[in-house]
Amino acid sequence: MTKSEDNKVVHSATEELATIKSILFGEAQSTLEQKLSKLQSSLDQGLSSLKYELTDKVNKLHETIEQSLVKIEDKIQYVDSQHDTKNELLDSQLSALASEHESFSTNTETHLEVLNSELNKETDILSKNFTEQIETLKQELDKVSLELHSSKTDRKTLARLLATMATNLEDDAL
Repeated sequence: MTKSEDNKVVHSATEELATIKSILFGEAQSTLEQKLSKLQSSLDQGLSSLKYELTDKVNKLHETIEQSLVKIEDKIQYVDSQHDTKNELLDSQLSALASEHESFSTNTETHLEVLNSELNKETDILSKNFTEQIETLKQELDKVSLELHSSKTDRKTLARLLATMATNLEDDAL
């Protein structure tokens, strides 16, 4: 037998075996194939549906994350701008305070110099007045003392006179 004849015999045997199978198991095999086909179709639909749902949920999650990131970035920019604004305000207030301090310091020094000068003038005037009054009182005391010596007035009168002069001096000092 040749190869092609062998192939024909094998092919014919295979066909006969397929026919026997079809007769014996044909209906059960058909039912199983239909069930497998339905199961495959159902599985494909389920996987497709799951793929769609998963893709949809991933996209929604991605959008939510993007929106949240945008909101966070906006808040960060807002806080940053508020910080910059407050920093600028504090800097300007600090500059204004430094300027006020410098002005106050200069004015205070000027006023202190004027007050010191006036105080020195007043002190000189008071010193001169006290010196003149003391000199006048000395002259009066010397005069009264001479009069008392010459008139020999008693000690009580002299004591009263000195007390009166001391009181007058004390009143003038106040």
